[in-house]
Amino acid sequence: MRRITPTPKGRLAVEQYEHSQVTDAVADVGPFLHAVRAQAETEDKLNWAGVRLVCRRFGVTGSPRASPRGIMLGPLLAAVPDDKEALVMATIRALIESGYLTATGVLGLNGLPAELGLTDRARTVLDG
Repeated sequence: MRRITPTPKGRLAVEQYEHSQVTDAVADVGPFLHAVRAQAETEDKLNWAGVRLVCRRFGVTGSPRASPRGIMLGPLLAAVPDDKEALVMATIRALIESGYLTATGVLGLNGLPAELGLTDRARTVLDG
């Protein structure tokens, strides 16, 4: 019988997969959801004022599912009302494309990284 030795990337994928199966948040997602509601009420949903609120709450929320590398997207999306999910996904996609969020793992979820983190660029803008 042959033994299979997992690589570090394989271990990471397994760990991420296990985290992705839990949809209960371990942090308070209330401030994030409040920011999403405020963003949804703006005329231009993806303008910087609305997106900045979400990005700031994203960073403050910490990890809705405990992870040393970033924020798990699954529990965050599970907390978002169905009518706001598309807006949140579009916002996260825009923040990734603009260099404010980055993938911190190897798995994907609904076309986005399953685990995300703030970049130095985001921290500079949000702290300044």
